[in-house]
Amino acid sequence: MSGRIEPPPGRQRRWMLLAGAVLSVAVGLVAALVVVPAVVDWTKRCGEGVARVGPYDECVGVTDGSVVFAPELADIERRIREENGDVVARGADYVSVVVLLPMTVRADDVVSMAWVRHHLEGAHLAQLAANKTTLMGGDTPLIRLLLANAGSGVTQWRSALAELERRRAEERIVTVTGIGLSVDNAVHAMQRLAEVPMPMIGSTVTADPLAGVSGFLRVSPTNAALARAAANYAVGEGMKRAVLVRDRNPEDRYSVTLGDEFAKYFPGDFAGHTEPYDSLNPGVDNTFHHMMPNICAAAPDVVFFAGRARHATTFIQALAERNCRDKPIRVLTGDDMTYSPIPDDAVATALSTEVSVFYTELAHPRAWDAPPPNVFNPHSIGQFGDKCQGQVCYRQLSADRLDDAVAIIAYDAVLTAVQAIRLAAGDDGHKVTAGDVLQTMPRLHDQTAVQGASGRMSFDESGNPVNKPIVMLKLLPGRPPEFEGLSWPGK
Repeated sequence: MSGRIEPPPGRQRRWMLLAGAVLSVAVGLVAALVVVPAVVDWTKRCGEGVARVGPYDECVGVTDGSVVFAPELADIERRIREENGDVVARGADYVSVVVLLPMTVRADDVVSMAWVRHHLEGAHLAQLAANKTTLMGGDTPLIRLLLANAGSGVTQWRSALAELERRRAEERIVTVTGIGLSVDNAVHAMQRLAEVPMPMIGSTVTADPLAGVSGFLRVSPTNAALARAAANYAVGEGMKRAVLVRDRNPEDRYSVTLGDEFAKYFPGDFAGHTEPYDSLNPGVDNTFHHMMPNICAAAPDVVFFAGRARHATTFIQALAERNCRDKPIRVLTGDDMTYSPIPDDAVATALSTEVSVFYTELAHPRAWDAPPPNVFNPHSIGQFGDKCQGQVCYRQLSADRLDDAVAIIAYDAVLTAVQAIRLAAGDDGHKVTAGDVLQTMPRLHDQTAVQGASGRMSFDESGNPVNKPIVMLKLLPGRPPEFEGLSWPGK
């Protein structure tokens, strides 16, 4: 039997329409709650494994080179991405080494984009040497290079490490290199990596307290070694009276420990009081001018400046305006001078008022020709030379000078990682894990020391290179710094 369906009476029909509308709105709201977060998350993505985070919307995370963090890094990231793809295509066993750095740089940062680029160029050169030569303890496993941006000043380290940990197994990550800065955020990142646990090999990281972090080696000398080498250089140059100018900013471990260690190792007299300042507070430029009367009265042979290069610039400008401009003053400082050099006009003005500036450096191409012989690995330094032929040559990557040492140190950090990885692999091609690398890192000393481009690295039980040569440079206007020679922290 069939029949026509009659619509309900008017009032009932209105309620049914109202209920249907309410239901539609509810469904729409649920859909919005599901869809909108996905849309918001998508808008924050910079690419696979990288998202915009923090107050400056920096692209933070881990990439194989596919996500370009800055236009200045496009070429080197392309090269890294291509080598990573070739490693996978070759079908051989491979592992991944992560370069963790602040790869987005702001105007007031202590490092520049050139510093980041040189870091990646040096790391990539070591990757090529590992994959395309037999100079790094065998030829397997092959090395992929992943890039982890921790944000300006390493402030977004949590997001970067969260992505690193998420992809650890699928990407076969066994070591982290780089880090680069001796600041609190970097220390927090290292402490987190120690908990994972993940082996770490620091590049341009010099602050002494970092030696207590588990699973950490550094290829750079510590601030204690740099300060001792500076003190030895000062004594060798006849400097007997010193004034210490130091940054008391507790968040900057580089400046604090550099001041502590120079005060500890300088064997001469300290003329007058230490002149402190705090870079966390305003008025730093002004307080440098207030230091001048006491510095002039102390008549030191040397002023040791324990602070960042950007503050050294204004300090040296203040020295050029001191009342005792007829008295020569030598300024001695640390390797940060390389990353934010003093403008040529400020250097020229300082020199015209009898101020000369010297600083320690982590490596330098002129050091390769300095005595004593056999300090540097000829195969490694050959890859940086202008006469290098073939694909594994720095000049294939960059025409830049090597004066800032960053490419050399970054190369040595990855070189150290590769040596530890291949020692763990052994002759039978054992599948290497982060735990295996942690076991082999303490073997890198004496007969199995790493022969690097910046010097021989025999690591002590704290993960520091023992008695590594330290370069001394003199600042000059309008041209590269002048190589003064090598100084040794243990001599």
